[in-house]
Amino acid sequence: MFRDNRGLYIAVIFFAVVALGFIFLDRGGKVTPSATATPAAQPGPVVGLSIAQVSQVVIHGKGKVLTVAPQGNGFAYSLCAEGQGGCPTRDADRTRSAALIQAVAQLTPTHVVHGAPEGLPAYGVDKPTNGEIDVKGLAGQQVMIVIGNKSTDGASYFIRRRDAGDVLVVTAGAIDTSLLGLIDTPPVAAPSPSPGAPGASASPG
Repeated sequence: MFRDNRGLYIAVIFFAVVALGFIFLDRGGKVTPSATATPAAQPGPVVGLSIAQVSQVVIHGKGKVLTVAPQGNGFAYSLCAEGQGGCPTRDADRTRSAALIQAVAQLTPTHVVHGAPEGLPAYGVDKPTNGEIDVKGLAGQQVMIVIGNKSTDGASYFIRRRDAGDVLVVTAGAIDTSLLGLIDTPPVAAPSPSPGAPGASASPG
């Protein structure tokens, strides 16, 4: 009996193996990763310029434009309404200006939404929804970053480089405090003490 059905058994085993092969291929030939799988690489800074390579930072937001740039041994800034011409330049506080450039150069996403599967408008990065950051480098480099919507919990912003299609997620503090916040409190240089004022050096008698 067993010998008579041996061909049938072989055929059943053959078709079972083929069926398992099709199932494996249909799933892309991938094995589900375990909990100890190697994590994805941490994304790098958005701008891609070092602090020393940045020659100018322009922040658009809240209907205004703030420009900060190194000048001589210090920094200069300007703050005017969006679209206003002839915006005057003033001396800037060195510490706060350097902190701004550092914040821009070191702006790093917590994670990346590759390819923006829901479309750029869903994240508010198809246009400068909440502002834009324009960074210029000493060698002529230019990076333009669109600031989109906040996340539903308010803890993050969606941003995007204008020359890229991926959506980047950064902490809200990195935008609200270090960048857009300077539009409300620009890096004004402390006035030099006038002669005769406390702290001013007395002239020799």
